[in-house]
Amino acid sequence: MSGWTIRARLTAAIVVLTAVLSLLGLWLGVGVLEGQVRDAAIEARVEQFDGFDNDGFDAFTKEVFASPDFIDVFDLTGVIFGTGFEEFDKFETAFVTETVNDLAVYDELAAAYGSSSGTVQVWLSPESIVAIDRDGSAAMVSEPLDVPVVPLVDLLELNPIDVEELLQGGSPDDLELAFGTEEMDGVTFGFVAEVTDELDAVETIRSTLQVVLAAIVVGAGLATWFIAGRALRPVGQITGRVREITAGSLDDRVPESGREDEIGVLARTMNTMLGRLENADLRRRQFVSDASHELRTPVAVLKSEAEVARRAPDSTSVDELATVVLAESNRLQGLVGDLLSLARSDESSVGDARGMIDLDEVVFAEASRTRAVPVDQGEVSAGRIAGTTELTQRIVAHLLDNACRHAESRVAIGVRTDGEQVRLWVDDDGPGISADQRERIFERFIRLDDARSRDEGGAGLGLAVVAASVEELAGTIAVTEAPLGGARFELTFPRA
Repeated sequence: MSGWTIRARLTAAIVVLTAVLSLLGLWLGVGVLEGQVRDAAIEARVEQFDGFDNDGFDAFTKEVFASPDFIDVFDLTGVIFGTGFEEFDKFETAFVTETVNDLAVYDELAAAYGSSSGTVQVWLSPESIVAIDRDGSAAMVSEPLDVPVVPLVDLLELNPIDVEELLQGGSPDDLELAFGTEEMDGVTFGFVAEVTDELDAVETIRSTLQVVLAAIVVGAGLATWFIAGRALRPVGQITGRVREITAGSLDDRVPESGREDEIGVLARTMNTMLGRLENADLRRRQFVSDASHELRTPVAVLKSEAEVARRAPDSTSVDELATVVLAESNRLQGLVGDLLSLARSDESSVGDARGMIDLDEVVFAEASRTRAVPVDQGEVSAGRIAGTTELTQRIVAHLLDNACRHAESRVAIGVRTDGEQVRLWVDDDGPGISADQRERIFERFIRLDDARSRDEGGAGLGLAVVAASVEELAGTIAVTEAPLGGARFELTFPRA
């Protein structure tokens, strides 16, 4: 079933489940019904038998054998065998034996009520019990064996043909019998009741239910196939649209049904993902374009200086050429480093590599480096955060470089722990940043004015690197006006 669709699997599962439950229910239901039919038949026989007293048994026996059909049989037997009513016991024994044999119920009686040797006892009256052995021999007994005795009344009512026809070789129909025992006056009786018609009716019910249940199973399969098809149709539409979307058509979206079910959520989630992919692709394209533009400038400078030196070697100083090449190489190196930092921040996070970092120590180390503008460290106090030394050094270094690049004469840095947060700020006395530009400066390759020109050494990546690194450390960054008159970059981190 690995190649089956969800629709086919669901339909097959419903069909199999419905069929199994239907067959199980049919089997249990019909079994219970058959049991109730047999129990009801035995209860009826018990009630009828319980209505007889001793005189009733004698009257019943005499009435049966005194009927016109039985008188003829009895007289014929007396003529042939020379017997009369004084030999009535022998006649009863022969009659019971013939009845059991002609009804062909001996094996069933022996299985239900027979002794270990196969003897079956038939009750005619309280004083008349006939024991029939497996070999067909029979005898009248005065006391019953320790097995149930079968009332002759039950046997005589098993077949609709009369006894004369039975004794003359008539053949009964196939009988369905019910068996049950009941103790009366210290004697255990084994009752027999014919349930042929009733079980035929049950079998008719079974056959009808089989047809009905088969139709139900087929109907359930067709309904499941139809409903599943309608329910999964949007999934097919989503799949078809996704197949059509390529790298050049990320602005396409899958159809949304407007429903609040799982498929509607899937469509909306898919469109959200496509939106993220589209934005990421746009940023990537813009990033590649801007990076190519920024890298082209130092490469062009290096190429130009080399061509000038080659055309006019006598007028080119080695020191001047080395100075230009070194400056552009440093600029190129910084640009490539920033690009790598951004690429790494896009692809991974700090994760389990975090450790305890003393932010004040990192600040002292970076602020002590030689820069164009001295850095005031007077407001640096203890502060510990979770992160890596590489990220924290990158953040502090870029902030100080940016502040020194735009400051007139003063740069200040501070660290302070406030409750569960650690604050880091860098101030300068430069021109500052207008309120409407304070979000844009963290975008890649953004320079707000001429002061942030390539000649000043900025490529517009430093603050983007800072923002990405701060995000990796679960921190925040904001720009406000500094007390020195320029810009203040204020960062907050969770306290470790």
